[in-house]
Amino acid sequence: MHGQRGMFTWLDSEQFFELQSFLESTGRGNLLTKVVLSDQALLGGLKDLHLHGIDYRLLFPDLAGAAMAANSWPPPL
Repeated sequence: MHGQRGMFTWLDSEQFFELQSFLESTGRGNLLTKVVLSDQALLGGLKDLHLHGIDYRLLFPDLAGAAMAANSWPPPL
């Protein structure tokens, strides 16, 4: 979690297997927003993430993430 500089949610429930249905059951379904991106928006977003210093090693702070970051350098801009 430290490597990703973020937070995660742990849903410990035998009734719910994903966060959206759990939140809907508590009347808080509006706390999550689903965003669908086009291919072009996705490419632009990935470039923006890179410009802000966010890459595979931050998103996936394990050996596989480090390898993907190393193998994707230099990123296409």
